[in-house]
Amino acid sequence: MDVAVVNELKVNYDEWVEVFLSWSERRSDWCDEGKTIVGKVNDRKAVTLLFGIDHEKMHEAMEDPELQEVRDRMVSGSEMFLLSPPR
Repeated sequence: MDVAVVNELKVNYDEWVEVFLSWSERRSDWCDEGKTIVGKVNDRKAVTLLFGIDHEKMHEAMEDPELQEVRDRMVSGSEMFLLSPPR
């Protein structure tokens, strides 16, 4: 599964992306981290493209209390979109 995630940020993008990038090794447990793309929409919004996601492992990772604390502190909302190849 491949997804795009749009995050509304409580902090500025530079602060958020520093933390996001520091969690790269953890993400590699449930997605193809070598293909991950992250971008700045504006100072309070980021978009992330994640590829080759193992859905079950991702949900397990999202239950991590440390990750939940970081998300609560830095992200006010997220929208996830499934990506599919063009027809």
